[in-house]
Amino acid sequence: MPYRIIKTVDGRRGSFLVLAGGMFLPVSTSYLFLDTVDRTAVLSWLPEWIRLWQFGVIFTVASVAGIVIGLLSKRLSPRIVGYGFAAVMIPPTTAGALFLLAALFGITPAGWITAFYYFSLSAMIYLASAWPNPTTTPPATAPTSIPKIGGR
Repeated sequence: MPYRIIKTVDGRRGSFLVLAGGMFLPVSTSYLFLDTVDRTAVLSWLPEWIRLWQFGVIFTVASVAGIVIGLLSKRLSPRIVGYGFAAVMIPPTTAGALFLLAALFGITPAGWITAFYYFSLSAMIYLASAWPNPTTTPPATAPTSIPKIGGR
């Protein structure tokens, strides 16, 4: 777990933020550079001035914010860590909504599957945001007296 290696990461919640942001970062940057047929079709119902790379910028900034907040989570207030969870929820929730609306409009018939996938990821992030951080266990101490064996 990252919180055992990087001392500024606060437990499981901070680790999850780092991992979730890192997971979405390649997908987010792919929105900047890759114009696939499915993604272009999903955006076809939106106004013409909205481009795929604009979503890529928003998604990339949100992913990087989640990573940075996760990496510094031990030094930040819990409120800011909550904003980190909101940031990493932006990419899957927005992409899920885009694919769901495209499927409802009949633009991409397989959009239901992609929307379900993205909304499931968003639900997992929401669930993880309520995790308690592990409490630190005190170090094991040596016993103060050694019991005598055999009565001696």
